[in-house]
Amino acid sequence: MNKNVIISGISGQDGAYLAKYLMHKNYNIIGLVRSKPNFIPLNLKFLGIKKVEIKRCNLLDKNEVNNLIDFYKPLMFFNLAAESSVGRSFLMPYQSINFNFNSVLNLLNSIKDFSPKTRFFNASSSEIFGNISKSELPITLETIKKPLSPYGLSKLSCNQIIDMYKFLYDLHLVSGITFNHESCLRKKYFVFNKIFNHVISLKNGNRSILELGNIDIVREWGYAPDYIQPMYESLRKKDPKNILICSGKKISLKELIKIIYSKVDFDYKDFTKVNPLFFRKNELLESFGDPKMIKDYLGWEYKLTYDQLVDKLIDDYFKFAKWYEKSFG
Repeated sequence: MNKNVIISGISGQDGAYLAKYLMHKNYNIIGLVRSKPNFIPLNLKFLGIKKVEIKRCNLLDKNEVNNLIDFYKPLMFFNLAAESSVGRSFLMPYQSINFNFNSVLNLLNSIKDFSPKTRFFNASSSEIFGNISKSELPITLETIKKPLSPYGLSKLSCNQIIDMYKFLYDLHLVSGITFNHESCLRKKYFVFNKIFNHVISLKNGNRSILELGNIDIVREWGYAPDYIQPMYESLRKKDPKNILICSGKKISLKELIKIIYSKVDFDYKDFTKVNPLFFRKNELLESFGDPKMIKDYLGWEYKLTYDQLVDKLIDDYFKFAKWYEKSFG
């Protein structure tokens, strides 16, 4: 039986945790990176993942994608590769929209032509909904979508073409619309990476001030490793449906920052500063999802409280910092 599973974006947060989740299920895992195929990505090293075939593939190159799909004919394909920063998408709108949309288009066409039995998961984002009114909360799959960033627009376009290909060609396709989920494997330009690394520096004696944007926004934040199971389970269903991967547990960024700094015996007011220059013109003020659909469909429910989430993240970030120092000096 074909046990090939391809993960694009394997060097990122979700790709690494997905590889860890799958490696105990006897799949042949092929991880795609954009360059340097003969190395193990940092996040995989930290998680102790070795049984992965790393391949370079430019998802914007139709021939490379065709050859990849035709050769492996994967049982499952998890497309987690993206230009994923909302803020950076305003600085590089063409790059964000071009990569996020055309990479998915290339993959869909290759699957249609060379491996129509492949089950395909595409990581979407709650950014597709934009700045909706409080009366429309919590967000469901039926909520009107009006993105306010190039990133959100690119993800909505992917959802639409996935739905079209599913309908026209009877392919097994899923858009997984994820809400914010965090881990120590986040890239440096994400706000929680900045916050937790600042906390580590404070514990190490540094007394710098961290400047932040609007901390009055309300969101839901989850623990990234816990968001992997519904991605996988959604492809095991015989009736593929788009899903919201969410907790429905809302909190303001200010309140969450307060919890984080208090856990290490600091007052966030002493070491953080709001800088209006970091505010976004079209900032999403409040966003959280309705978890009922995913609970009914997959039997999955996010269970951590915010206190438990912060405990896990602090522990993970300190472990990562200690491992990195030992490994690289």
